Amino acid sequence: MANVKNLLKKSTNLGANALLLVSTLLPTLSVFSAQTVYATTQAPSTGGQALQPTVYDNYDTGAHNWSDSSLTNVVRDSSKWSALGTTQISGNWFNLTQNTKNQAGYGIFNASMDMSQNTSISGMFRTQITNPTAGNDFNLAGDAVGFILTPTNKAQINANSSKPSSNNRPVNFPTGAGLGIGGLPGSVFAGRDLYYNASSGLADDPTQDIDGANQWFGQSPSPIYATVIRTTYDSKNNQILATPGTLYDQGAGNLIPDPVGTYNNGSKYPIDKWGGKSYYTLGIPGTQTEDERVTMTWTPDSAGVTTATISGTLTYVAQACNSDGSINTGAGSATVSQKLVLPRSMSIGVVGGTGSNYGNISFSNNTSNITGYRGTTNAQVNYINATTGKKIAAYPTSTITANVGDRLAIGVAGSVAGLPGKYTYSAPAVPTGYTAQSKVTFGGSFDANGVLSGDIDSTKDPNDSTNSTGGLTIINYDAEGANNPNEINIYYTPKSITSHIYQALSAGSPGSYTLTDSQLKTLGGADFSGFASSTGSIGWAGVNPGLGTQVSGTDTSGLNSSVPINVSGITDNAYTYPSLTTPTGYVIDKIYYQNVDNTWATYSGQAGWTQLQSDHPNMNGGTNAILVTYAKMESGTVHFLYNPEISPGVDESGLPSDNPEIAGKRPPDLPSDYAMSGQFGAHYPFEASNINNALTPGYYTYQVYYSAEGLNSDTPGDVSAQAKLDIFATQSGVSDWAHMSFIDSSNDINVMISPISQKINVKYVVDDDPNATVPDQSTLSTSKTNATISPSLITKSDTAVNTALAGSSYIVGSVTAPDGTVYSASPDGSASAMVNAMNGTKYVLPGGENVASYDGANDYTVHLVDAGTLELSAPDTIDFGTHPISGATQNLTGNLDQAVEVTDTRSSANLSPWTLSVAETSPLQDVSGKISQTFSGLMSFNNSTLTDQPLVVQTHSNPSTGEVTTVVSKNSSAFQLQAPESLQRQADYQGQLTWTLTTAP
Repeated sequence: MANVKNLLKKSTNLGANALLLVSTLLPTLSVFSAQTVYATTQAPSTGGQALQPTVYDNYDTGAHNWSDSSLTNVVRDSSKWSALGTTQISGNWFNLTQNTKNQAGYGIFNASMDMSQNTSISGMFRTQITNPTAGNDFNLAGDAVGFILTPTNKAQINANSSKPSSNNRPVNFPTGAGLGIGGLPGSVFAGRDLYYNASSGLADDPTQDIDGANQWFGQSPSPIYATVIRTTYDSKNNQILATPGTLYDQGAGNLIPDPVGTYNNGSKYPIDKWGGKSYYTLGIPGTQTEDERVTMTWTPDSAGVTTATISGTLTYVAQACNSDGSINTGAGSATVSQKLVLPRSMSIGVVGGTGSNYGNISFSNNTSNITGYRGTTNAQVNYINATTGKKIAAYPTSTITANVGDRLAIGVAGSVAGLPGKYTYSAPAVPTGYTAQSKVTFGGSFDANGVLSGDIDSTKDPNDSTNSTGGLTIINYDAEGANNPNEINIYYTPKSITSHIYQALSAGSPGSYTLTDSQLKTLGGADFSGFASSTGSIGWAGVNPGLGTQVSGTDTSGLNSSVPINVSGITDNAYTYPSLTTPTGYVIDKIYYQNVDNTWATYSGQAGWTQLQSDHPNMNGGTNAILVTYAKMESGTVHFLYNPEISPGVDESGLPSDNPEIAGKRPPDLPSDYAMSGQFGAHYPFEASNINNALTPGYYTYQVYYSAEGLNSDTPGDVSAQAKLDIFATQSGVSDWAHMSFIDSSNDINVMISPISQKINVKYVVDDDPNATVPDQSTLSTSKTNATISPSLITKSDTAVNTALAGSSYIVGSVTAPDGTVYSASPDGSASAMVNAMNGTKYVLPGGENVASYDGANDYTVHLVDAGTLELSAPDTIDFGTHPISGATQNLTGNLDQAVEVTDTRSSANLSPWTLSVAETSPLQDVSGKISQTFSGLMSFNNSTLTDQPLVVQTHSNPSTGEVTTVVSKNSSAFQLQAPESLQRQADYQGQLTWTLTTAP
């Protein structure tokens, strides 16, 4: 038997100093890495201005919507156009080709157009055929003349213009079958296809129409002079037709035809129908000049939409002219339309091309008109670390929306409108961590490591070699297929930085001191600018684990910092994090990182050290101070045991046993010891749920206590696991279990579990009569879960039932035990149903959770039945008659006035065997008393002599309810009397028989 006195030990509460160590750990510091919040807003004003990358992301030059008259004046100014390829400008004439094979010439308007708005352009095209050899067909003009829309820029167009034509695919050349757009992704040609180019000079078929003129299947190469709209695939190999066509082979690289086959309203509209035939001069060489007035119009489906691509209808109209330039109304016109999906900004211009034929192809802008808005694109301003070549983390890239053809510069802020307009932005202030602005460059690209290369000094314009006014010319480009050529780069020189990594103990660690803000700043100076107690409590080493100067007492005024780890680098370059040496028995607790703005980010544990390096791989522009705190590691074990003083089925140590101290059923096994580990001051990783999972019905949490201290004083009241944990916490000096934490001593904890006191009750029911009056329920005993049901309790219970039924018309039919088993009395009457039920149950059954006592799990239900009767009906008289005296013995037969019957109305539960006997309690004798002799021993029943001892007449071992048994019938001759001659006297004789009906117990 365990000695209770040895377990009942009162724990000593911690003093104020110990409480301080705990309380300083109560606040929870959330782990947040430092995040610089960047603006995502638009600068409120347009035009040149100061760049503020930490305030605004986006800027806009404005001046996107010129008046139509202003645009017209500009479009008629040849200096506002760029001559590309073979083009030569003479006044207002753009001589696109010079009567030479395989030429492609362009006139590109220096301002692109906004395709979200209605746009149109007009002018005059001239095709002049001069055959250099006598007899050549003057109709063999080549190869294309018309307008061009392209997302590419002038440099791309110019580079592509020199590619020679071919009769083979892919059509990645602008001459011949390329119609000026071959090799330019996502581009549109609207104009005259002067010659039908079939593959390899053969008759065409659906897979060989390289110039898109698929309307002439089976036709050999020849002049066609068709008015057409042709397109190329964009940079992602997608069509730009609103309704994709199917009469082409994408892999073969053909130009994309009009999918519905509409061109020139069904007419070839050849040169010989033009009014310019009067220009023709016979002779060698022959020359013919034809002019036509042309207009291209773009109508978006929804004007003003802000999507990246715009759907709409492109229409091209050509009208023949007289020699004086007037419209030849008799010659007719040609119109072709196409539904397209175009990028928002497109370069616009004219193109003329030859292939294997000759021709002088020209365009005049002298009478041109243009309407619409200027197309825009985005320029980017990057802020570059002059040492690393990478972007400065603190300054996100600025985006400037600018008109294509305008120029951007860095300098004194200002704006000059026009074509080109010039918009100057002032550089932002030198960012923190940098010393000065070093240079400005244009262009370049970033490699996979984020390093800029290929940029040039801002004294040169990589987008326009003719630029003499300075700045970067904004050019159109295919945003899907190329790097943005509109890049401005401002370089800043980074500072050299020495970062200090300090190491200390966590606040409240054994032997440490909690530092005030002023003390911490004294230790670290500027490194701890902005650090406050709200950021985190810091403890310095007292009992020195190798982190600082050891001090004694409580005076921390002379406390010195541990020598910090120094890490050198430059702003926005890689931070070379060292490997930390964690003191033995400690772990990393918190890591505090100083952001560039002197705020602090907090991380936790070894994982936090790794996360810090991921979040901040580079030096920021501040001090980059880091403070690492270490916490002492503690461990402990939670041990479960039963209360050995009151728990049946356990040994003296409180563990389940087959040889228990207190008799009873072995209780369920308890969980294995629960191992805990954590930092000093950290909350125990053990909760009420861990206890509840260990409890089984019939048991509750008795007490939680430190193993080294033993049981505390009794704690009545709430017995839930949570309540017991909170009581343990209160007795340990803190408010509740949520504030219980690892201490600097033994952290082994015992959880003692006790059996619930179960009430053993008996209750009575009449199954077929719920309203019957029965004895009240009563409590027979109160015993612990799994206790053995003792013989004395069984006897007491049986007596209690019999006492409760004394004088009642009911008897016990059966008893239902707590486990649901139904018991009856032993057939031989040796044991009652109640005795059998309790013997069968053996142990007190479990019931209830988190309660000290429970009522309901150990109820015995006594089922009552009406007792019924067992009745005997016997004759009042057996008459042997009147007989004369004779000189010999007479044998007489008794006549019964009624039968002998047994009527059994007992209930089935009350049935038992019965026995009927008869005895001659008074022999026949003279009623007057004058004759002394009697007939004793001379009467018999069924030949058995009757005496004063009972003679068994009948035994019924298996009776049934309602059964009537006739033992002796009325006319039976079972009773016989022998009258010897000596006893024959004249007299009246009378005697008595006694019938006895008995039942088994």
